[in-house]
Amino acid sequence: MPDDLRTYLAAQLPGWVLAVLAVAALSRWTALPGRVAVLVVILWIVKDLLLFPTMRRYYRSEPAERRIVGQRGTAVTDIAPTGFVRVRGELWQAASDDNIAAGSEIYVRDIHGLKLTVRSDATPNA
Repeated sequence: MPDDLRTYLAAQLPGWVLAVLAVAALSRWTALPGRVAVLVVILWIVKDLLLFPTMRRYYRSEPAERRIVGQRGTAVTDIAPTGFVRVRGELWQAASDDNIAAGSEIYVRDIHGLKLTVRSDATPNA
């Protein structure tokens, strides 16, 4: 079983337990037939299973350093072709094909070890 599916199912388990308890209480306090109660719980679980493909990306594990790709930051020094940028409050060494002036907004394109590849925020998406 893939890790993302295992994580998704573990996250859904408390909801399933609550659904069983709620339907059991409803069945006990009303005239809800047992077959209907079981059907409601089964439909609840099937709903969660059908939603997994759309939710999969939120449960996929990704190395922490890859999460910085796509973030915006600020050039602390001139980047010509290397310099330093601040992204999410952290100082990073960066390289760019463009000359970027200190104080300019940047966009993180990639990461290699502890060095970011950035582009000026003003340049079109490439």
